[in-house]
Amino acid sequence: MKVRALKLCKELSITIPEAGGIPEEGQEFEIKEERLEVLTGKNSFGKAFVEVIEKSAPIKEDTNEYVEEQPDEEIVGPKLPDKPKTKKKSNK
Repeated sequence: MKVRALKLCKELSITIPEAGGIPEEGQEFEIKEERLEVLTGKNSFGKAFVEVIEKSAPIKEDTNEYVEEQPDEEIVGPKLPDKPKTKKKSNK
């Protein structure tokens, strides 16, 4: 999510790691969704330090889990004829 730093960041010397330190007013940078609440007012100051410029689609965390995709419906091919039964040869 892209945000822009507000004047208050510099005035209160608020360090924002995503911005590389104390951002200048108007500096734009990317933050994760989890940080948005804190930076927009849910903090000990009760003040917003950034404004949202551009919301991005939620990014799912990669769990490195293998998920086998299932087809919507079963795929059925042509029925094959049964194998003919053969007698085993004996070595007598």
